[in-house]
This record gives sequence, structure tokens and C-alpha cells, in this order.
Amino acid sequence: MLRFISFALFVLVGITSFSQDEVSFKTTDSLTIYATDYFVSPENPYVILLHQENYSRGEYKDIALKLVKLNYNCLAMDLRVGGSVNGITNETASEIHQKGLYPTYLDALNDINAAITYIQTRSKKKVILFGSSFSGSLAMIEAQKDTMVKAVIAFSPGEYFLPQFNVENALAGFSKPILAACSPNEYSYVKELLSKVPTKNKTI
Repeated sequence: MLRFISFALFVLVGITSFSQDEVSFKTTDSLTIYATDYFVSPENPYVILLHQENYSRGEYKDIALKLVKLNYNCLAMDLRVGGSVNGITNETASEIHQKGLYPTYLDALNDINAAITYIQTRSKKKVILFGSSFSGSLAMIEAQKDTMVKAVIAFSPGEYFLPQFNVENALAGFSKPILAACSPNEYSYVKELLSKVPTKNKTI
């Protein structure tokens, strides 16, 4: 059966062979993070896939396979805030709620940091953070301070953490590539959000 599954995955993405494993690791504040690890090779960089609010790692079921085909390793995470999507429940958030804990969006920065630490046991390449909504903003915040982050892809980022934290100000002088994607209605807002990022480092 395992041989058949490996063959099916091989056929599904074309010529790229990879493994797909359910993994878990601890954060610095002792929470367990659950994720799916799509692993091609230690020679390839990782894309860390971060879901939007009320979602799970299931948001990236299809996208992860496309990135694998492009020879990226992927780690699709269940952040500590979320729900379910595409038939996959956010195991991290479920476990935390069972303990009576209700973390904030900003608390999930610990989850991203733990994922980067986990990835260093798999590949020494710098990572790309791929976030959606609040996690797109978290990806940019983490990238600003983490030398192991090479670049960021952010779908519909925004000021999700006011008044506690201002994303626009935190991105002043951002020195890594950012691709920010949004709807036409969001364009002016996202442009303002990234106004302090040097033009050469951003594409909106």
C-alpha cells in the first residue's frame, strides 16, 4: 500500500518524487504545532504555508503539490488560531481550545518561529513564508527580524493587530523581497500598508 501511495504521488506531480508526512513540533511556549511536511530534498528550500483565520493547513492541499512540482519542500501548518477547511481540522487550535486557551493572532508568531527551527533539521536553506490574511502580515513581521527567512508571499495582508502592533511601521526599511497579492478593492490599502518598504523590494 505504501509503495502504491508513493507511486500515486509521483504520478500526481509529474517527475518530482516526494514524501508527505504528518508531523508535530513544540513552540518555545510549549504548545504542540501540527503540520504536513511535503519533502522533496534537503538540497531544496522550504516554503512555509500559513493559513488564514478560521482555517487549517487544508487551505494548501492543492497549492503545496504545485510548489512540490517546482522542486520546493513545503510545510503546511496548523497555526494556534483557526478552524477547518477542505475536510481538514486545525489540530493545533483544537488542542489549545480543549485546554481552555484562546491565543491572539500575534501569539502565532511563536508557531512560525518553531516551524523555521523544525525546518533547519530538514534543510539548511533559507525559507520562504507564504501567508494569507492575518498570517500574511505575520509572515512579513517574522521576515523582518529572522535571518533564516529569504522572502515573503502575502495574500491580503493588513493591520490585524491594532492597537497592540502596527504592521506598516514595523516594515520600515524591509530588505527582503515581498510579493503582496490582493483584490482590486484592496490595492490602495495594501499599497499604503507597504509604503515604508523600499520600492525595489516589493511587488503588489
